[in-house]
Formats: sequence, structure tokens, C-alpha cells
Amino acid sequence: MNSTLSLPASDDYSPVRDIILLVLYAVTAFFSIFANFCVCKIIWTEKQMRSNTNLLIASMAASDVLAGVAILAQWLFCSEYMLEHGSGDYPCAFFKSLQVATYFLSTLTMVVIALNRYVGIFYWHKIRFNATAAIVSTWFIAIVFVAMTAVSVKIFKYFTSKELITCGVVLEFTKPFDSRKVRKIRVASVLIGQFLIPLLLTAFIYGRIVCLVMKRKIIGERYEQRSRQLNESKKKTIFMLLTVFIVFVLCWLPVQTFHLWNFFVKPKKNLSGFARDLKIYFKKNSANICVL
Repeated sequence: MNSTLSLPASDDYSPVRDIILLVLYAVTAFFSIFANFCVCKIIWTEKQMRSNTNLLIASMAASDVLAGVAILAQWLFCSEYMLEHGSGDYPCAFFKSLQVATYFLSTLTMVVIALNRYVGIFYWHKIRFNATAAIVSTWFIAIVFVAMTAVSVKIFKYFTSKELITCGVVLEFTKPFDSRKVRKIRVASVLIGQFLIPLLLTAFIYGRIVCLVMKRKIIGERYEQRSRQLNESKKKTIFMLLTVFIVFVLCWLPVQTFHLWNFFVKPKKNLSGFARDLKIYFKKNSANICVL
């Protein structure tokens, strides 16, 4: 039987905190929608921009547009009034699941972009990278994963009678099995599939590329000018790859840390609200391509 569960309001609740968070979410959502829509439009309208890498970036931007839409839609469909008197749990669970799918799309696309660079450098004469197949595969994997775990969805419940933002669970049931087990599987799967595997693959791919760049030399070069230009090119390439990798870690490590903390450790009461707010804000921002 479906139900909606909510966590009790904290004694030290401050509406100022939630108002600030709502403003930050709104800015993030509108920026994500507008900026990433511009990215998609530029790549789609300019034929010379339709390289494999840019097509993958456009796919990531499209997923981030959906993420911005999902954030704003949850304000409506995950509000207390709509959950209790309106459309019910399913639209709220749908938009929350859509948001999770966009996170998977972003991280998977980051790995595919790295793979595209790897193939272009090491196997350019043997393998032809198919951007369309890569885009379809990333969307398929993300949608299938979310569809398999779209029950017992943990949500952020908005505009309740006691707090502007609180936590809850929709589509909770106990028969034919306890839906909390699905939530546990989802936490572990997200940690492995959305963070650890992409992190390790990206580190390996970029590590190989950096090693190749560092070993590159000008054979038979007599002039120091070309040598200096090559060194500058090496520095820029390495800096770009390291920046992408570090930003990826900084964006997703806080989210996964909070998931593990909430999963294995009971946070202290005086820290639970602070931890919840940080987790929400990092999750809203971490998938945005324009932030990256």
C-alpha cells in the first residue's frame, strides 16, 4: 500500500534558512535551464560545432535542463497540499526520479567524453567513435536504472504546515516485500554506478592521456620556440584534465559522503538539519554542466 512518510519538524527550525535555500534552488534551476538551453541551441544551429565532444556536451546540457525543470516541478508536486489533496505521490516520485536520472546522465556523459578523447588519441586509426550510439546508451542506462528503483522514493517535501522544506518518503510499502530494501540497493548502486566507477574510469583515462602528453617531444626540432609552444600546450592540456577531474570529485564527493553517513551512521540531532540542508544544496548543484 502506498503511503507518504514525513520526518518530524526540528525544535530549532528557522524559516530564514529554508527561504535562503529556496532562493538558491531557484537561481540554480533557472540558471541551469537558461544556460544549458543556450548550449544546446548553439550546438544544434551551428553545423561546425557538431563534433563528437560537442554533441556529448549537448546531451549533458539537455539532461541539466531537465534537472532544472525537475527541481521547480517538485516545488509543486512535492508540496504538502498536492501530496495530500492534489495529484498524489506519483508525479512527485516521477520528477524526483527524473532528477536522479539527470545525475546519472551527467556523470556517464563525463566518462563518455573522456573515453572519446582517449579513443581519439590512442586508437584514432582503429576505432571510429559513434557519438549517437554513446548518447543513446547513456540515456538508456540512466532511465533503466531509475525505472528499476522508482519505489520508496526519498523526497524533499515543500511548504508544509510546520516547515518550508522537510524530508519524506513516497511510494512506501511493505508487501510483497519491504520497499526500504529497494532504497538500500539504490543507495549502494548510486554510490558505485554514479560515483566510484565514473571516478575510477575518468582517473584512468585522463591519467593515460597525461602520461602521453608528458612524453610528447618534437623530433628533430632545432628551434626553442616550438619547444616552448609544446610545453605551454602540455600545461594547458594537463590543467584542463585535472580541473575537470577535481571539479567532478568536489561536486559529487559531498553528496556521496552524506548518503553514506545517513545510511550507516545516525547523525546527531543538532547536526541533522545542517547535514540535510548541505546535502540538498549539493545535490541540486552538482550535475549542472555550467557549474562544471
